[in-house]
Amino acid sequence: MKSKYNVLDAFMHLHASVERETKKLLKCVRADKDGKYSGHFVHYYKEHGIKFEKTVPKTIGVVERMNPTINDRIIYMVSHANC
Repeated sequence: MKSKYNVLDAFMHLHASVERETKKLLKCVRADKDGKYSGHFVHYYKEHGIKFEKTVPKTIGVVERMNPTINDRIIYMVSHANC
């Protein structure tokens, strides 16, 4: 994106694409509580019946970093299991 002002337009395009491809409605969006762009989206969410859930700040990054660690541990345990 060229600027942060294009975020809402990009989301609107993504929203339409996802609903068209899956034939299901978007019901909920989750973002950090201190999200930079959440204010721009409030009207759009209400207009389309999308629930906006705020998470505890910085937790999404922690989860994203933890997923590879968990996967590595699972792979290790399976490879060393006596099956």
